Amino acid sequence: MVLEAVKQNGAALNYASEELQNDREVVLEAVKQDGTHLGPASDQLKNDREVVLEAVKQNGEALDFASNELKNNRGVVLEAVKQNGEALDFASNELKNNREVVLEAVKQNGEALDFASNELKNNREVVLEAVKENSDALDFASNELKNNEEVVLEAVRQDAVALEHASAELRNDREIVLKAVGDIGRALRYASAELKHDQEVVLEAVKTWGRALEFASEELKTDREVVLEAVKQNGAALSYASEELQNDREVVLEAVKWDGYAMRYASQELQNDREVVLAAVKHNGLAMSYASEELQNDREIVLEAVKENSEALYFASNELILDREVLLEAVKQNVEVLTFYVSPYSDYSELAASKVKNDREIALEAVKQDGTHLGSFSDELKNDREVVLAAIESNSSEALPGASEELQNDRIIVLEAVKKRPDALRWATEEMQQDREVVLEAVKTWGRVLEFASEELKTEREVVLEAVKQYGLALSYASEELQNDREVVLVAVKDAGHALEFASAELRNEWALVFEAVEQSSSAAEFASEELRNNPAFWIEVIKRGNSE
Repeated sequence: MVLEAVKQNGAALNYASEELQNDREVVLEAVKQDGTHLGPASDQLKNDREVVLEAVKQNGEALDFASNELKNNRGVVLEAVKQNGEALDFASNELKNNREVVLEAVKQNGEALDFASNELKNNREVVLEAVKENSDALDFASNELKNNEEVVLEAVRQDAVALEHASAELRNDREIVLKAVGDIGRALRYASAELKHDQEVVLEAVKTWGRALEFASEELKTDREVVLEAVKQNGAALSYASEELQNDREVVLEAVKWDGYAMRYASQELQNDREVVLAAVKHNGLAMSYASEELQNDREIVLEAVKENSEALYFASNELILDREVLLEAVKQNVEVLTFYVSPYSDYSELAASKVKNDREIALEAVKQDGTHLGSFSDELKNDREVVLAAIESNSSEALPGASEELQNDRIIVLEAVKKRPDALRWATEEMQQDREVVLEAVKTWGRVLEFASEELKTEREVVLEAVKQYGLALSYASEELQNDREVVLVAVKDAGHALEFASAELRNEWALVFEAVEQSSSAAEFASEELRNNPAFWIEVIKRGNSE
Protein backbone atom coordinates (compact mmCIF):
# COMPACT_ATOMS: atom_id res chain seq x y z
CA MET A 1 0.00 0.00 0.00
CA VAL A 2 2.78 2.46 1.01
CA LEU A 3 4.89 1.39 -2.00
CA GLU A 4 1.99 2.34 -4.28
CA ALA A 5 1.61 5.65 -2.46
CA VAL A 6 5.25 6.60 -2.87
CA LYS A 7 5.12 5.57 -6.52
CA GLN A 8 2.35 8.12 -6.91
CA ASN A 9 4.02 10.72 -4.70
CA GLY A 10 7.43 10.21 -3.12
CA ALA A 11 6.59 12.78 -0.42
CA ALA A 12 4.36 10.09 1.14
CA LEU A 13 7.58 8.69 2.64
CA ASN A 14 7.46 11.56 5.16
CA TYR A 15 4.33 10.01 6.69
CA ALA A 16 5.36 6.37 6.56
CA SER A 17 6.34 4.36 9.64
CA GLU A 18 9.98 4.05 10.71
CA GLU A 19 9.89 0.49 9.49
CA LEU A 20 8.90 1.58 5.96
CA GLN A 21 11.38 4.47 6.01
CA ASN A 22 13.91 1.69 6.43
CA ASP A 23 12.43 -0.35 3.58
CA ARG A 24 14.97 -0.27 0.74
CA GLU A 25 12.44 -0.82 -2.05
CA VAL A 26 10.10 1.90 -0.76
CA VAL A 27 12.90 4.46 -0.31
CA LEU A 28 14.43 3.68 -3.72
CA GLU A 29 11.06 4.36 -5.32
CA ALA A 30 10.73 7.67 -3.47
CA VAL A 31 14.22 9.00 -4.30
CA LYS A 32 13.84 8.13 -7.97
CA GLN A 33 11.02 10.68 -8.05
CA ASP A 34 12.82 13.35 -6.05
CA GLY A 35 16.24 12.82 -4.55
CA THR A 36 15.47 15.03 -1.56
CA HIS A 37 13.01 12.37 -0.34
CA LEU A 38 16.15 10.76 1.04
CA GLY A 39 15.57 13.09 4.00
CA PRO A 40 13.01 10.93 5.88
CA ALA A 41 14.82 7.66 5.09
CA SER A 42 16.48 5.75 7.91
CA ASP A 43 20.13 6.37 8.81
CA GLN A 44 20.87 2.88 7.55
CA LEU A 45 19.57 3.71 4.05
CA LYS A 46 21.26 7.13 4.06
CA ASN A 47 24.43 5.06 4.25
CA ASP A 48 23.32 2.71 1.45
CA ARG A 49 25.48 3.57 -1.60
CA GLU A 50 22.92 2.44 -4.19
CA VAL A 51 20.05 4.36 -2.55
CA VAL A 52 22.10 7.52 -2.17
CA LEU A 53 23.42 7.26 -5.73
CA GLU A 54 19.84 7.12 -7.04
CA ALA A 55 18.97 10.15 -4.93
CA VAL A 56 21.89 12.34 -6.02
CA LYS A 57 21.46 11.41 -9.68
CA GLN A 58 17.93 12.80 -9.45
CA ASN A 59 18.87 15.82 -7.32
CA GLY A 60 22.47 16.56 -6.41
CA GLU A 61 21.43 18.42 -3.27
CA ALA A 62 20.18 15.12 -1.80
CA LEU A 63 23.84 14.67 -0.81
CA ASP A 64 22.91 16.85 2.18
CA PHE A 65 21.02 13.85 3.64
CA ALA A 66 23.65 11.20 2.95
CA SER A 67 25.76 9.75 5.74
CA ASN A 68 29.15 11.33 6.45
CA GLU A 69 30.72 8.18 5.05
CA LEU A 70 29.02 8.66 1.66
CA LYS A 71 29.65 12.40 1.67
CA ASN A 72 33.26 11.28 1.55
CA ASN A 73 32.63 8.75 -1.21
CA ARG A 74 34.20 10.00 -4.43
CA GLY A 75 31.78 8.17 -6.76
CA VAL A 76 28.68 9.41 -4.92
CA VAL A 77 29.90 13.00 -4.70
CA LEU A 78 30.92 13.04 -8.38
CA GLU A 79 27.39 12.01 -9.36
CA ALA A 80 25.94 14.69 -7.11
CA VAL A 81 28.05 17.57 -8.45
CA LYS A 82 27.47 16.48 -12.05
CA GLN A 83 23.74 16.95 -11.39
CA ASN A 84 24.12 20.15 -9.37
CA GLY A 85 27.52 21.76 -8.87
CA GLU A 86 26.44 23.41 -5.64
CA ALA A 87 26.07 19.96 -4.06
CA LEU A 88 29.79 20.39 -3.40
CA ASP A 89 28.67 22.31 -0.32
CA PHE A 90 27.67 18.96 1.29
CA ALA A 91 30.78 16.99 0.37
CA SER A 92 33.44 16.16 2.93
CA ASN A 93 36.36 18.55 3.36
CA GLU A 94 38.57 15.91 1.82
CA LEU A 95 36.53 15.86 -1.40
CA LYS A 96 36.21 19.65 -1.46
CA ASN A 97 39.94 19.46 -1.93
CA ASN A 98 39.69 16.79 -4.64
CA ARG A 99 40.63 18.33 -7.99
CA GLU A 100 38.49 15.99 -10.12
CA VAL A 101 35.39 16.46 -7.96
CA VAL A 102 35.73 20.23 -7.82
CA LEU A 103 36.36 20.46 -11.57
CA GLU A 104 33.11 18.57 -12.23
CA ALA A 105 31.25 20.86 -9.83
CA VAL A 106 32.47 24.14 -11.36
CA LYS A 107 31.85 22.89 -14.89
CA GLN A 108 28.19 22.40 -13.87
CA ASN A 109 27.98 25.63 -11.87
CA GLY A 110 30.90 28.04 -11.70
CA GLU A 111 29.74 29.45 -8.37
CA ALA A 112 30.36 26.04 -6.77
CA LEU A 113 33.92 27.36 -6.46
CA ASP A 114 32.65 29.01 -3.28
CA PHE A 115 32.63 25.54 -1.60
CA ALA A 116 36.03 24.37 -2.83
CA SER A 117 39.03 24.24 -0.55
CA ASN A 118 41.31 27.27 -0.37
CA GLU A 119 43.94 25.21 -2.13
CA LEU A 120 41.69 24.63 -5.16
CA LYS A 121 40.45 28.23 -5.14
CA ASN A 122 44.06 28.93 -5.93
CA ASN A 123 44.22 26.30 -8.69
CA ARG A 124 44.46 28.03 -12.05
CA GLU A 125 42.78 25.26 -14.08
CA VAL A 126 39.87 24.93 -11.63
CA VAL A 127 39.26 28.69 -11.45
CA LEU A 128 39.48 29.06 -15.24
CA GLU A 129 36.76 26.40 -15.64
CA ALA A 130 34.65 28.13 -13.03
CA VAL A 131 34.82 31.60 -14.62
CA LYS A 132 34.14 30.12 -18.06
CA GLU A 133 30.86 28.77 -16.70
CA ASN A 134 30.01 31.81 -14.59
CA SER A 135 32.13 34.95 -14.51
CA ASP A 136 30.90 35.74 -10.96
CA ALA A 137 32.95 32.76 -9.77
CA LEU A 138 35.95 35.12 -9.87
CA ASP A 139 34.62 36.48 -6.58
CA PHE A 140 35.53 33.13 -4.90
CA ALA A 141 38.99 32.77 -6.42
CA SER A 142 42.11 33.32 -4.35
CA ASN A 143 43.61 36.80 -4.26
CA GLU A 144 46.51 35.44 -6.26
CA LEU A 145 44.22 34.33 -9.12
CA LYS A 146 42.17 37.52 -8.94
CA ASN A 147 45.45 39.04 -9.94
CA ASN A 148 46.05 36.54 -12.74
CA GLU A 149 45.69 38.22 -16.13
CA GLU A 150 44.54 35.09 -17.99
CA VAL A 151 41.89 34.25 -15.38
CA VAL A 152 40.54 37.80 -15.17
CA LEU A 153 40.47 38.20 -18.97
CA GLU A 154 38.48 34.95 -19.23
CA ALA A 155 36.00 36.21 -16.65
CA VAL A 156 35.71 39.58 -18.39
CA ARG A 157 35.14 37.83 -21.74
CA GLN A 158 32.16 36.07 -20.17
CA ASP A 159 30.81 39.20 -18.51
CA ALA A 160 32.64 42.51 -18.45
CA VAL A 161 31.31 43.48 -15.01
CA ALA A 162 33.33 40.59 -13.54
CA LEU A 163 36.01 43.28 -13.46
CA GLU A 164 34.47 44.10 -10.07
CA HIS A 165 36.12 40.99 -8.59
CA ALA A 166 39.56 41.49 -10.11
CA SER A 167 42.51 42.67 -8.04
CA ALA A 168 43.17 46.39 -7.69
CA GLU A 169 46.23 45.89 -9.85
CA LEU A 170 44.26 44.39 -12.76
CA ARG A 171 41.46 46.94 -12.40
CA ASN A 172 44.27 49.32 -13.26
CA ASP A 173 45.38 47.20 -16.24
CA ARG A 174 44.60 49.23 -19.35
CA GLU A 175 44.22 46.23 -21.70
CA ILE A 176 41.82 44.38 -19.40
CA VAL A 177 39.75 47.46 -18.62
CA LEU A 178 39.56 48.45 -22.31
CA LYS A 179 38.27 44.96 -23.10
CA ALA A 180 35.71 45.19 -20.30
CA VAL A 181 34.33 48.65 -21.09
CA GLY A 182 34.33 47.88 -24.82
CA ASP A 183 31.85 45.09 -24.10
CA ILE A 184 29.82 46.71 -21.31
CA GLY A 185 30.30 50.39 -20.66
CA ARG A 186 29.13 50.22 -17.06
CA ALA A 187 32.19 48.11 -16.21
CA LEU A 188 33.91 51.49 -15.98
CA ARG A 189 32.45 51.63 -12.46
CA TYR A 190 35.03 49.03 -11.37
CA ALA A 191 38.06 50.50 -13.11
CA SER A 192 40.77 52.20 -11.07
CA ALA A 193 40.60 55.95 -10.46
CA GLU A 194 43.57 56.29 -12.79
CA LEU A 195 41.75 54.62 -15.70
CA LYS A 196 38.53 56.52 -15.00
CA HIS A 197 40.71 59.49 -15.84
CA ASP A 198 42.05 57.91 -19.06
CA GLN A 199 40.34 59.57 -22.03
CA GLU A 200 40.67 56.54 -24.34
CA VAL A 201 39.22 54.16 -21.73
CA VAL A 202 36.32 56.48 -20.90
CA LEU A 203 35.60 57.15 -24.60
CA GLU A 204 35.42 53.39 -25.17
CA ALA A 205 33.01 53.04 -22.25
CA VAL A 206 30.63 55.86 -23.24
CA LYS A 207 30.50 54.69 -26.84
CA THR A 208 29.09 51.42 -25.48
CA TRP A 209 26.88 53.01 -22.82
CA GLY A 210 26.58 56.76 -22.60
CA ARG A 211 25.62 56.76 -18.95
CA ALA A 212 29.03 55.32 -18.07
CA LEU A 213 29.99 59.01 -18.02
CA GLU A 214 28.78 58.88 -14.41
CA PHE A 215 31.92 56.92 -13.46
CA ALA A 216 34.40 59.10 -15.37
CA SER A 217 36.65 61.49 -13.49
CA GLU A 218 35.31 64.99 -12.86
CA GLU A 219 37.89 66.32 -15.31
CA LEU A 220 36.64 64.07 -18.15
CA LYS A 221 33.06 65.16 -17.44
CA THR A 222 34.26 68.53 -18.68
CA ASP A 223 35.88 66.99 -21.78
CA ARG A 224 33.74 68.02 -24.76
CA GLU A 225 34.74 65.05 -26.95
CA VAL A 226 33.93 62.52 -24.20
CA VAL A 227 30.60 64.13 -23.33
CA LEU A 228 29.55 64.39 -26.99
CA GLU A 229 30.19 60.66 -27.46
CA ALA A 230 28.24 59.90 -24.29
CA VAL A 231 25.13 61.92 -25.23
CA LYS A 232 25.16 60.52 -28.77
CA GLN A 233 24.79 57.06 -27.24
CA ASN A 234 22.37 58.07 -24.47
CA GLY A 235 20.96 61.58 -24.19
CA ALA A 236 20.39 61.20 -20.45
CA ALA A 237 24.19 61.10 -19.99
CA LEU A 238 23.91 64.90 -20.13
CA SER A 239 22.99 64.68 -16.43
CA TYR A 240 26.62 63.75 -15.63
CA ALA A 241 28.23 66.43 -17.78
CA SER A 242 29.77 69.54 -16.24
CA GLU A 243 27.62 72.68 -15.93
CA GLU A 244 29.70 74.23 -18.66
CA LEU A 245 28.83 71.44 -21.12
CA GLN A 246 25.18 71.43 -20.03
CA ASN A 247 25.29 74.94 -21.45
CA ASP A 248 27.04 73.87 -24.67
CA ARG A 249 24.54 74.20 -27.52
CA GLU A 250 26.02 71.46 -29.71
CA VAL A 251 26.27 68.99 -26.83
CA VAL A 252 22.71 69.64 -25.65
CA LEU A 253 21.31 69.47 -29.21
CA GLU A 254 22.94 66.07 -29.64
CA ALA A 255 21.49 64.88 -26.32
CA VAL A 256 17.89 65.97 -26.99
CA LYS A 257 17.90 64.49 -30.49
CA TRP A 258 18.34 61.08 -28.88
CA ASP A 259 16.33 61.72 -25.73
CA GLY A 260 14.06 64.75 -25.67
CA TYR A 261 13.69 64.42 -21.93
CA ALA A 262 17.42 65.21 -21.56
CA MET A 263 16.19 68.82 -21.76
CA ARG A 264 15.79 68.68 -18.01
CA TYR A 265 19.59 68.66 -17.65
CA ALA A 266 20.19 71.57 -20.02
CA SER A 267 21.04 75.02 -18.69
CA GLN A 268 18.27 77.58 -18.29
CA GLU A 269 19.77 79.46 -21.20
CA LEU A 270 19.36 76.47 -23.53
CA GLN A 271 15.89 75.66 -22.16
CA ASN A 272 15.08 79.01 -23.75
CA ASP A 273 16.81 78.16 -27.05
CA ARG A 274 14.18 77.68 -29.75
CA GLU A 275 16.15 75.21 -31.88
CA VAL A 276 17.12 73.08 -28.88
CA VAL A 277 13.57 72.94 -27.51
CA LEU A 278 12.11 72.14 -30.95
CA ALA A 279 14.52 69.22 -31.33
CA ALA A 280 13.61 67.99 -27.84
CA VAL A 281 9.82 68.09 -28.25
CA LYS A 282 9.98 66.38 -31.63
CA HIS A 283 11.60 63.43 -29.85
CA ASN A 284 9.50 63.61 -26.68
CA GLY A 285 6.59 66.02 -26.44
CA LEU A 286 6.74 66.01 -22.64
CA ALA A 287 10.10 67.79 -22.83
CA MET A 288 7.81 70.85 -23.03
CA SER A 289 7.69 70.75 -19.25
CA TYR A 290 11.35 71.89 -19.17
CA ALA A 291 11.04 74.63 -21.78
CA SER A 292 11.12 78.25 -20.67
CA GLU A 293 7.80 80.07 -20.14
CA GLU A 294 8.52 82.04 -23.27
CA LEU A 295 8.81 78.89 -25.40
CA GLN A 296 5.81 77.28 -23.73
CA ASN A 297 3.98 80.13 -25.42
CA ASP A 298 5.59 79.46 -28.83
CA ARG A 299 2.86 78.14 -31.13
CA GLU A 300 5.16 76.15 -33.45
CA ILE A 301 6.93 74.44 -30.54
CA VAL A 302 3.68 73.57 -28.77
CA LEU A 303 2.22 72.19 -32.00
CA GLU A 304 5.25 69.93 -32.48
CA ALA A 305 5.06 68.80 -28.86
CA VAL A 306 1.37 67.84 -28.95
CA LYS A 307 1.85 66.03 -32.26
CA GLU A 308 4.33 63.77 -30.46
CA ASN A 309 2.43 63.50 -27.18
CA SER A 310 -0.96 65.10 -26.57
CA GLU A 311 -0.21 65.46 -22.84
CA ALA A 312 2.40 68.10 -23.72
CA LEU A 313 -0.64 70.38 -23.91
CA TYR A 314 -0.67 70.53 -20.12
CA PHE A 315 2.65 72.41 -20.18
CA ALA A 316 1.63 74.97 -22.80
CA SER A 317 0.81 78.55 -21.85
CA ASN A 318 -2.79 79.39 -20.94
CA GLU A 319 -3.10 81.18 -24.24
CA LEU A 320 -2.04 78.17 -26.33
CA ILE A 321 -4.01 75.68 -24.28
CA LEU A 322 -7.07 77.40 -25.78
CA ASP A 323 -5.61 77.67 -29.29
CA ARG A 324 -7.90 75.83 -31.73
CA GLU A 325 -5.15 74.45 -33.97
CA VAL A 326 -3.13 73.25 -30.98
CA LEU A 327 -6.15 71.54 -29.46
CA LEU A 328 -7.05 69.91 -32.79
CA GLU A 329 -3.53 68.46 -33.09
CA ALA A 330 -3.70 67.20 -29.51
CA VAL A 331 -7.07 65.54 -30.12
CA LYS A 332 -5.72 63.90 -33.29
CA GLN A 333 -2.86 62.47 -31.26
CA ASN A 334 -5.08 61.29 -28.39
CA VAL A 335 -8.75 62.09 -27.98
CA GLU A 336 -8.58 61.60 -24.21
CA VAL A 337 -6.99 65.06 -23.92
CA LEU A 338 -10.54 66.39 -24.30
CA THR A 339 -11.25 65.56 -20.66
CA PHE A 340 -8.81 68.34 -19.77
CA TYR A 341 -11.33 70.79 -21.23
CA VAL A 342 -14.76 69.33 -20.63
CA SER A 343 -14.28 67.94 -17.12
CA PRO A 344 -16.40 69.82 -14.57
CA TYR A 345 -13.25 70.14 -12.46
CA SER A 346 -11.21 71.77 -15.22
CA ASP A 347 -10.13 75.39 -14.86
CA TYR A 348 -11.07 75.78 -18.50
CA SER A 349 -14.63 74.42 -18.37
CA GLU A 350 -16.37 77.73 -19.14
CA LEU A 351 -14.02 78.65 -21.95
CA ALA A 352 -14.23 75.09 -23.25
CA ALA A 353 -17.94 75.54 -23.81
CA SER A 354 -17.21 78.01 -26.58
CA LYS A 355 -13.77 76.80 -27.68
CA VAL A 356 -14.40 73.06 -27.69
CA LYS A 357 -18.00 71.98 -27.27
CA ASN A 358 -19.24 73.91 -30.28
CA ASP A 359 -16.33 73.15 -32.61
CA ARG A 360 -17.50 70.81 -35.38
CA GLU A 361 -14.04 69.89 -36.70
CA ILE A 362 -12.79 69.00 -33.22
CA ALA A 363 -15.98 67.03 -32.57
CA LEU A 364 -15.56 65.06 -35.79
CA GLU A 365 -11.93 64.25 -35.00
CA ALA A 366 -12.82 63.19 -31.46
CA VAL A 367 -15.78 60.93 -32.28
CA LYS A 368 -13.92 59.27 -35.15
CA GLN A 369 -11.50 57.97 -32.52
CA ASP A 370 -14.06 57.21 -29.84
CA GLY A 371 -17.80 57.69 -30.27
CA THR A 372 -18.41 57.92 -26.52
CA HIS A 373 -17.01 61.47 -26.66
CA LEU A 374 -20.12 62.60 -28.54
CA GLY A 375 -21.65 63.38 -25.16
CA SER A 376 -18.97 66.04 -24.54
CA PHE A 377 -20.21 68.34 -27.30
CA SER A 378 -23.02 70.85 -27.68
CA ASP A 379 -26.66 69.94 -28.35
CA GLU A 380 -26.24 71.34 -31.84
CA LEU A 381 -23.42 68.89 -32.63
CA LYS A 382 -25.29 66.02 -30.99
CA ASN A 383 -27.94 66.73 -33.61
CA ASP A 384 -25.47 66.88 -36.50
CA ARG A 385 -26.00 63.79 -38.69
CA GLU A 386 -22.41 63.64 -39.95
CA VAL A 387 -20.96 63.96 -36.45
CA VAL A 388 -23.30 61.32 -35.02
CA LEU A 389 -22.69 58.92 -37.92
CA ALA A 390 -18.92 59.35 -37.43
CA ALA A 391 -19.37 58.49 -33.74
CA ILE A 392 -21.36 55.39 -34.64
CA GLU A 393 -18.77 54.45 -37.28
CA SER A 394 -16.12 54.32 -34.53
CA ASN A 395 -17.87 51.15 -33.40
CA SER A 396 -19.09 52.43 -30.05
CA SER A 397 -22.44 51.19 -28.75
CA GLU A 398 -22.56 54.21 -26.45
CA ALA A 399 -22.44 56.75 -29.29
CA LEU A 400 -26.22 56.56 -29.74
CA PRO A 401 -27.15 57.74 -26.21
CA GLY A 402 -24.95 60.78 -26.82
CA ALA A 403 -26.98 61.80 -29.86
CA SER A 404 -30.00 64.11 -29.77
CA GLU A 405 -33.45 62.59 -29.22
CA GLU A 406 -34.25 63.43 -32.83
CA LEU A 407 -31.35 61.35 -34.14
CA GLN A 408 -31.91 58.58 -31.60
CA ASN A 409 -35.25 58.27 -33.38
CA ASP A 410 -33.76 58.49 -36.88
CA ARG A 411 -34.19 55.16 -38.63
CA ILE A 412 -31.07 55.44 -40.80
CA ILE A 413 -28.91 56.47 -37.83
CA VAL A 414 -30.22 53.68 -35.61
CA LEU A 415 -29.85 51.09 -38.38
CA GLU A 416 -26.21 52.11 -38.81
CA ALA A 417 -25.71 51.92 -35.06
CA VAL A 418 -27.10 48.39 -34.65
CA LYS A 419 -25.18 47.18 -37.69
CA LYS A 420 -21.97 48.29 -36.00
CA ARG A 421 -22.88 47.36 -32.46
CA PRO A 422 -26.18 45.48 -32.00
CA ASP A 423 -26.24 46.37 -28.30
CA ALA A 424 -26.89 49.97 -29.42
CA LEU A 425 -30.54 48.84 -29.55
CA ARG A 426 -30.49 49.33 -25.77
CA TRP A 427 -30.16 53.10 -26.33
CA ALA A 428 -32.67 53.46 -29.18
CA THR A 429 -36.02 55.17 -28.59
CA GLU A 430 -39.14 53.07 -27.94
CA GLU A 431 -40.24 53.81 -31.47
CA MET A 432 -37.03 52.31 -32.88
CA GLN A 433 -37.26 49.33 -30.52
CA GLN A 434 -40.64 48.71 -32.16
CA ASP A 435 -39.20 48.94 -35.68
CA ARG A 436 -39.10 45.45 -37.18
CA GLU A 437 -36.24 46.13 -39.60
CA VAL A 438 -34.07 47.74 -36.92
CA VAL A 439 -34.63 44.91 -34.43
CA LEU A 440 -34.09 42.20 -37.09
CA GLU A 441 -30.78 43.81 -38.04
CA ALA A 442 -29.69 43.83 -34.39
CA VAL A 443 -30.70 40.25 -33.44
CA LYS A 444 -29.13 38.75 -36.56
CA THR A 445 -25.77 39.92 -35.25
CA TRP A 446 -26.38 39.26 -31.56
CA GLY A 447 -29.56 37.52 -30.47
CA ARG A 448 -29.08 38.63 -26.87
CA VAL A 449 -30.40 42.13 -27.73
CA LEU A 450 -33.90 40.71 -28.19
CA GLU A 451 -34.16 41.83 -24.56
CA PHE A 452 -34.41 45.46 -25.76
CA ALA A 453 -37.01 44.87 -28.48
CA SER A 454 -40.60 45.95 -27.88
CA GLU A 455 -42.97 43.43 -26.29
CA GLU A 456 -44.81 43.24 -29.60
CA LEU A 457 -41.69 42.16 -31.51
CA LYS A 458 -40.94 39.55 -28.86
CA THR A 459 -44.12 37.85 -30.11
CA GLU A 460 -42.97 38.10 -33.74
CA ARG A 461 -41.95 34.59 -34.86
CA GLU A 462 -39.44 35.65 -37.54
CA VAL A 463 -37.69 38.09 -35.18
CA VAL A 464 -37.42 35.55 -32.35
CA LEU A 465 -36.22 32.81 -34.73
CA GLU A 466 -33.42 35.05 -35.96
CA ALA A 467 -32.48 35.86 -32.35
CA VAL A 468 -32.33 32.25 -31.11
CA LYS A 469 -30.42 31.11 -34.20
CA GLN A 470 -27.67 33.49 -33.18
CA TYR A 471 -28.02 33.13 -29.40
CA GLY A 472 -30.13 30.27 -28.12
CA LEU A 473 -30.58 31.77 -24.66
CA ALA A 474 -32.46 34.69 -26.25
CA LEU A 475 -35.44 32.34 -25.86
CA SER A 476 -35.68 33.78 -22.34
CA TYR A 477 -36.92 37.09 -23.86
CA ALA A 478 -39.46 35.54 -26.25
CA SER A 479 -43.19 35.64 -25.54
CA GLU A 480 -44.78 32.69 -23.74
CA GLU A 481 -46.46 31.73 -26.99
CA LEU A 482 -43.14 31.41 -28.79
CA GLN A 483 -41.55 29.62 -25.82
CA ASN A 484 -44.18 27.01 -26.62
CA ASP A 485 -43.39 26.99 -30.35
CA ARG A 486 -41.60 23.69 -31.08
CA GLU A 487 -39.60 24.98 -34.06
CA VAL A 488 -38.44 28.09 -32.21
CA VAL A 489 -37.42 26.10 -29.13
CA LEU A 490 -35.68 23.43 -31.24
CA VAL A 491 -33.55 26.09 -32.93
CA ALA A 492 -32.72 27.60 -29.53
CA VAL A 493 -31.65 24.36 -27.81
CA LYS A 494 -29.53 23.32 -30.78
CA ASP A 495 -27.52 26.49 -30.23
CA ALA A 496 -27.55 26.37 -26.42
CA GLY A 497 -28.85 23.30 -24.62
CA HIS A 498 -29.58 25.35 -21.50
CA ALA A 499 -32.19 27.34 -23.44
CA LEU A 500 -34.44 24.41 -22.50
CA GLU A 501 -34.90 26.19 -19.18
CA PHE A 502 -37.04 28.83 -20.94
CA ALA A 503 -39.18 26.44 -22.98
CA SER A 504 -42.81 25.83 -21.98
CA ALA A 505 -43.61 23.05 -19.49
CA GLU A 506 -45.20 21.10 -22.34
CA LEU A 507 -42.04 21.14 -24.47
CA ARG A 508 -39.78 20.36 -21.52
CA ASN A 509 -41.78 17.13 -21.24
CA GLU A 510 -41.16 16.17 -24.87
CA TRP A 511 -38.57 13.38 -25.00
CA ALA A 512 -37.19 14.11 -28.51
CA LEU A 513 -36.87 17.85 -27.97
CA VAL A 514 -35.26 17.47 -24.54
CA PHE A 515 -32.64 15.14 -26.02
CA GLU A 516 -31.84 17.72 -28.69
CA ALA A 517 -30.90 19.99 -25.79
CA VAL A 518 -28.99 17.20 -24.00
CA GLU A 519 -27.03 16.50 -27.21
CA GLN A 520 -25.83 20.12 -27.09
CA SER A 521 -25.13 20.09 -23.34
CA SER A 522 -25.63 17.05 -21.11
CA SER A 523 -26.31 19.29 -18.09
CA ALA A 524 -29.43 20.62 -19.88
CA ALA A 525 -31.11 17.46 -18.53
CA GLU A 526 -31.75 19.31 -15.28
CA PHE A 527 -34.32 21.49 -17.12
CA ALA A 528 -36.40 18.54 -18.32
CA SER A 529 -39.87 18.18 -16.81
CA GLU A 530 -40.22 16.57 -13.41
CA GLU A 531 -41.99 13.66 -15.07
CA LEU A 532 -38.98 12.93 -17.30
CA ARG A 533 -36.49 13.46 -14.46
CA ASN A 534 -38.40 10.89 -12.39
CA ASN A 535 -38.12 8.33 -15.18
CA PRO A 536 -35.04 6.04 -14.74
CA ALA A 537 -35.03 5.35 -18.48
CA PHE A 538 -34.48 9.08 -19.06
CA TRP A 539 -31.29 9.12 -17.00
CA ILE A 540 -30.03 5.90 -18.57
CA GLU A 541 -30.39 7.56 -21.97
CA VAL A 542 -28.66 10.73 -20.70
CA ILE A 543 -25.72 8.64 -19.45
CA LYS A 544 -25.56 6.66 -22.72
CA ARG A 545 -25.41 9.83 -24.76
CA GLY A 546 -22.85 11.33 -22.41
CA ASN A 547 -20.59 8.27 -22.78
CA SER A 548 -20.86 8.30 -26.56
CA GLU A 549 -19.53 11.88 -26.78
